Amino acid sequence: MGATARFDLYTRVSMYFVGLWEPMLVLSATESDPHASKPVLVTASALHAVVCGFLIRDGLRHHLADRPLSTRWLTAGAVSTAALAVAGVVLAPDGNSAVFVGVSVIGAFVTALSVCLPLRTVVASGALLSVGTGAVVLLLGARPDEAMAAALLVVLLLSLTVVTFRVSLWMLVTVRRLDATKRTEARLAVAEERLRFARDLHDVVGRDLSVIAIKSELAAELTRRGHDGALAEVQEIRRLAERSLTEMREVVRGYRETDLRSELAGARAVLSAAGVECEIEGDDGTGLPEPVQAALGWVVREGSTNVLRHSEAKTCTVRLERAAARVTLTMENDGVSTVDGANGSGLAGLAERLMTLGGTVHTERPAPERFRLTARLPLGRSK
Repeated sequence: MGATARFDLYTRVSMYFVGLWEPMLVLSATESDPHASKPVLVTASALHAVVCGFLIRDGLRHHLADRPLSTRWLTAGAVSTAALAVAGVVLAPDGNSAVFVGVSVIGAFVTALSVCLPLRTVVASGALLSVGTGAVVLLLGARPDEAMAAALLVVLLLSLTVVTFRVSLWMLVTVRRLDATKRTEARLAVAEERLRFARDLHDVVGRDLSVIAIKSELAAELTRRGHDGALAEVQEIRRLAERSLTEMREVVRGYRETDLRSELAGARAVLSAAGVECEIEGDDGTGLPEPVQAALGWVVREGSTNVLRHSEAKTCTVRLERAAARVTLTMENDGVSTVDGANGSGLAGLAERLMTLGGTVHTERPAPERFRLTARLPLGRSK
């Protein structure tokens, strides 16, 4: 599970966990009640907490997936809140318990609304709740200062929970958007490379193919007329076709066998653009045989792609070490990759490519939150 998914799960569980406090508060308020009203109020508050949980779920879907809010749960929440508040006044053992039950139930509903409705609506609801609490306490015979203290306590508790919920929701939306942006940048980097390759093929081969098409029509017309120039045109078509084939091979070879230093620089640029700090350490690959540079270039490409598409990395270190008879390339990042040597088709292709040169590639996790890709190639067989 990536960092974004863990943060998403933590935020959701935290919000739902707050709803569990409602039946606990009601249980505490009715603890001294010896009658049958106690289990009724506790059970009803537990069901009310479930309704508030569905409201929170709808609010999260509304903000994260742009889904419309369900009026069914809003209506059920409002009706059950009003009914349970009235039941608390009727069934609670004393006036203080009745106020405590009502504040707990309505406070839970207002907290759930903080995820669903605009902030101004939530603030207005909280203000009405605090004023109503003070008025009820005053009607029950308390002094004005006690009623004011009760109202201020409601304001404090609601402000704490509502602000916590709104900030958590804002952070969750921001983190998901950043994750989507990172994945989009990775896809754009791959698409840009494909576009460059397609453009090179078009520029190099397209012109010759257009000339071949025209000369083929000319040769056909000359043949139909029995003109002696048809043979010369056919020979010219053959020459153009051979030249196009040679140029296309050069383009593909240049794409496959890019200089290792260029690949390292490109990997650093692409990873930095995606918010991953990339460090290049050790040898720069100068003087390595061309087959070795080509193979290691593919390792850098595949490793960078895996970091962007299959991990939550913040840092990546590329290290090239050259010994007397072997060169080792290591790519290590701090985000656990979902691709390994067993199921990654790209890594399987790398293993096959390096195997032709007598090399190996393998992956490992030196720590729970780290991923390492290591490629080794002998220098003797590559010369």
